[in-house]
Amino acid sequence: MLTREQSGLDEKLAAIIVNRNGGKLVLECVRSLLECSLPPNLILVVDNNSSDDSRDQIQKLFPDVVVLQAARNLGYGAALNLGIKQACRTGSSLLLLMNNDVILHPKAVEALIRNWDSQAGLVGPKVFRLDDKSRLDAAWGRILFNHVICRMVGENSPDAPQFQRTRNVDALLGCVLLTSCAVAQQVGLLDPDYFMYLEEVDLAYRIKKTGKTVLFVPDAQVWHAGGHATDPEARRAVKTFYVRRNAVLFLRKHGTVSQWCKFMLCSFASLIFFLVTLRWSGFRLRLRGYREGFRASLDAEKMDRIST
Repeated sequence: MLTREQSGLDEKLAAIIVNRNGGKLVLECVRSLLECSLPPNLILVVDNNSSDDSRDQIQKLFPDVVVLQAARNLGYGAALNLGIKQACRTGSSLLLLMNNDVILHPKAVEALIRNWDSQAGLVGPKVFRLDDKSRLDAAWGRILFNHVICRMVGENSPDAPQFQRTRNVDALLGCVLLTSCAVAQQVGLLDPDYFMYLEEVDLAYRIKKTGKTVLFVPDAQVWHAGGHATDPEARRAVKTFYVRRNAVLFLRKHGTVSQWCKFMLCSFASLIFFLVTLRWSGFRLRLRGYREGFRASLDAEKMDRIST
C-alpha cells in the first residue's frame, strides 16, 4: 500500500457510496476500497433508506466508515449530494462517487488520481461486468441528442484495442467517478430531478461547458454488478421509463432548437417502430416516459453549489 508521501497526493480523498439494499455487495465494495493501493482518507456511505440490514453490517464490520442515513429513497444524485456536502465540509478535496455494487481493482484509485490534473473535471475507469469479467459494462458515453440522449460505447462488448487508451469523452458511467469539491463548487452538484439515470451525463455536460475534461482512464479497472444482479425484465422496464423521461428533462435543461428537432424525430421513429411491430408494452412504457418528462417540474433551487 502506498503512503501519501510516496503517491505525491496532498489532497484528501473521500469515497462516497450510495447504498440501497446493497446486501453483501456493498460490503465487498467497501472492502475493495480499503484494499486499494491508495485508499481514501474517508469512506462515507449514504444509505437511501435501505430495508435490508446492509447499513447495520457496514457499521459493524467497518466502524471507521461514516454512514449518513436518509429518511427516504432520495434517488442517486440527491444521495450523492448529501455525501459531497459532508465530505467537502470536513476537509476533503477529491471525491470518488460510487454505486454500492462496484468492486475496484487494487490499483484503480491510484490510476484515477494519477490522471487527475488542473484541467480535469471528471475522471472514470474502464467498467467490466461483474457477472462476466471478459465483457465491458460500457466504456464511455457519446452525447448524440437522439431518443435516449447518450449512447454508451462498448456496452456489453469484449475488451478491445479502442478501449485501451486514455481519452477525453462526452460522458462516463456513473458507477465510479472521480471529481473534486472545487468542480462541484464551480458547476453545481448532481441534479436530483433525474432521480436515476442520466444525472452523470448531465454533470459531464455541464463540466465540459466549462472547458474542463471528462477523461476515460482504461488503466483504472472496476467490476460492476449493476442490473445484472437483479431481475432483468423489471430492471429493463425501470431503465426504459427513466431514460426516456430524463431525456426530455435533459433537453428542457440544455437543448437547442436543432437538438430538440433531432430528438423529436428520433423519439417519434422509436415509438412508431414499437407500434408497428405490435410491442405494446414497450410502446406504452416509452410514451409514458416521454410524457412524464414534459410533465415533471424543474426545481432550480435544487441545483445548489457547495457553500464556501
